[in-house]
Amino acid sequence: MLVEDDPSIAEVLALHLQAAGCEVQPYAGGRAALDGAGGGWPDLVILDLGLPDGLDGMGVLRGLRRRQDVPVLILTARAEPRDRVRGLEAGADDYVCKPFDTEEVLARVRALLRRSGHPAGECLTAGELRIDRARYAVTIRGRDAALSPREVDLLFVLVQAQTRALTRGQLLDRVWGEAEVDPRVVDAYVTRVRRKLTEAWGDRGAVPWEIVTVWGVGYRFRLRGPEGPPP
Repeated sequence: MLVEDDPSIAEVLALHLQAAGCEVQPYAGGRAALDGAGGGWPDLVILDLGLPDGLDGMGVLRGLRRRQDVPVLILTARAEPRDRVRGLEAGADDYVCKPFDTEEVLARVRALLRRSGHPAGECLTAGELRIDRARYAVTIRGRDAALSPREVDLLFVLVQAQTRALTRGQLLDRVWGEAEVDPRVVDAYVTRVRRKLTEAWGDRGAVPWEIVTVWGVGYRFRLRGPEGPPP
């Protein structure tokens, strides 16, 4: 859960968190955030203190602590030592001041999630495709797709690359962990993953994603737009 009323900050953080494998639910106000938390508890909350709707970040923090022991990272422009002390004593698990370094925030998020037993980066979504690497499960519209563990690893790495093309050597290194495997093995696995995803999608029109062959390089994953694949 990302509680931040500055749209530019919220957008940048959400993009980086999603790239790191997190699902992000943004809120611009404290009351909406507490209402949203009541509908399904997040694994972690990033919380601004200066919120616009009459319930500031400290009020949200107290409300969260009355209901659930969820990790909270305060992200705020209030940099005075007394503000840090007040936030930590009120129950925050970490405190980062604006302006901030995005990579530092991501590192702190990962550390908090590890401590709470919810490691980041194990789940990815692409449209109606969801990959849970921890459980080696792939679902499409909530239905299981029968991929082997190695096929799940391959799909995860391709989706995680966010449309960047990966060479066969990079895929061998990240999925098989060794370069001695014949590179043609990658081609065979890509073919199987394509077929299984198409079968799992079923008779619902054009499959909304594809694993593209980049000639002379390797493969990349991309979502199709409403008018077909992007150029």
